[in-house]
Amino acid sequence: MRQRSRYLAACSALTLGLALAGCGSDSGSDGSGDSSDADGGVAGKKIGLLYIVKAAEFSNRNGAAVNAAADALDWEVSESDPAGDPQKAITGLTGFISQQQDAVLSATWEATVIRQPLLAAQDAGIPVVDIWGGVQPSDLFAGTLATDETEFGTVGSQAFLDLLDSGDSVAMLTSSAFTFGAARDAAFEDLAGENGVEVVASHDTDYTNPQADTTKAVNDILAANPDLDGIFADSSLHIPAIAQVLEEKGLCGEVKVLGFYGDLPNIDAVRNGCVDIIADAPVMAQSWVVMDLLAQHFAEGTEIPEDLPTSYPFDPAEVLLITADNVPDDPEQYVDVDFDYVSYFTDRWAEGVYGPDEG
Repeated sequence: MRQRSRYLAACSALTLGLALAGCGSDSGSDGSGDSSDADGGVAGKKIGLLYIVKAAEFSNRNGAAVNAAADALDWEVSESDPAGDPQKAITGLTGFISQQQDAVLSATWEATVIRQPLLAAQDAGIPVVDIWGGVQPSDLFAGTLATDETEFGTVGSQAFLDLLDSGDSVAMLTSSAFTFGAARDAAFEDLAGENGVEVVASHDTDYTNPQADTTKAVNDILAANPDLDGIFADSSLHIPAIAQVLEEKGLCGEVKVLGFYGDLPNIDAVRNGCVDIIADAPVMAQSWVVMDLLAQHFAEGTEIPEDLPTSYPFDPAEVLLITADNVPDDPEQYVDVDFDYVSYFTDRWAEGVYGPDEG
């Protein structure tokens, strides 16, 4: 999978509100009717969306992108929120199979955790696609349509380590139960060792109560390591709690921080000087790509690709770095790819055209 990293200027960021407005303007009844007539029945599909923690802003904004794309395609999305509980994830996916959804989007649950309903989905001919983050490869997923996690972790970690000196000490807040966390963590640990930066503390996150768990962990780590130089946090959920603790202790700017994913509170933490770098991926754009690939699958019988295609007119796997140099001034503005993918997809779908450009 081709990757590239660059700093994205604030003026090129799209807001989710604009994306949704663009979708609404392009997905009227005429467009939906044209699409259905042209493709022989893409309209009316039922899609299940299985979150990890829906309360996270990361989940909300990307779920909104999935639903906006579904509206443009005249599809219905059913959602299940396990709130970080593996057993509830199994129950949620089992429910989607019973409801005979046409496809299911799994937001980063490992196949080993939801194996039984994945097998049931395979038997029922219902494709389950991993989205928004990497998982261990499994034939039970029709595809893993997310940014490569090792590359994601490497790009963010190197930028973070450029702010530190050899001999500096850092703490890690991790999500080792998930491939996205394990891959980012491993990338950082390898680079930290090469740069002479010492990991002096590590805490693995309780995803059933991430905010309180992270707050306590950061307080405990700082109490035990008052001269800490940096914090590596592998999940979007960590950043609001880290920023709050650092602000309360007057440590914003003194303790360097790397986080992942440009949720609005995380971008605000960069703007306020409590977080130095957010490594981001265009997951809202990826959500539209996923829906486009599903539409192509339904319309043409094509296989869902194993990973994100590179032949769109924008890179859905791009790694973005958000810093004080390019953070948007508008507190409601996300950082996104510099391309109007909403209009691109809705215009094509209105003509019954699905999937990436060939060649």
